[in-house]
Amino acid sequence: MTVLTLEGFLSKENTNTKNVLYNIAVVNARLSNAIAKALNLQKNVVESISEEINRISSLNVEINSYKPNSIKSPPEPAPFGKTPADAVRLLEALKALDAPDIDKFIAAARGTASTPGVRPVILDTQIQLWAQQLNAVSERLSSKSQQETLRIQTFTSRYTQATDQATNVVQRDGQSKSTIIQNLRS
Repeated sequence: MTVLTLEGFLSKENTNTKNVLYNIAVVNARLSNAIAKALNLQKNVVESISEEINRISSLNVEINSYKPNSIKSPPEPAPFGKTPADAVRLLEALKALDAPDIDKFIAAARGTASTPGVRPVILDTQIQLWAQQLNAVSERLSSKSQQETLRIQTFTSRYTQATDQATNVVQRDGQSKSTIIQNLRS
């Protein structure tokens, strides 16, 4: 007798028996297997959203570190980034998140063939605007993460239900057979 793996058992056409309880158990086992795969995919979605939120938070902290600490009103602009290359990295990350008015700062930081790149000078209000936009993107992603987490809970509930049904059906089938065998012995 060959021993089948669960994957092999579930992939076989083995629901053509006259034992209805057995057929139901196979269908429920297949359903729980499919739900388990969907659950793993959903977990990956939530993890990627969480990583994106963390990346945006880090970018927000880094950008806010370049706010001018001037007590003058209005505050004077301050250089952005540790180096021109660092400024380009930060500005391109902002641009990837659809922050407006980035191109002129990127051009200044990159420079041209005749002039080297310089750290762009950015006003406090511009940094505040970018920080607000990053917070908005982070909040949208957080909301999406909550929705995806609810889907995980739904999948988990359905997985548990399908697994329990398959187990109960197999137990009932065993009890039915046991009862028939006892009645035959009597």
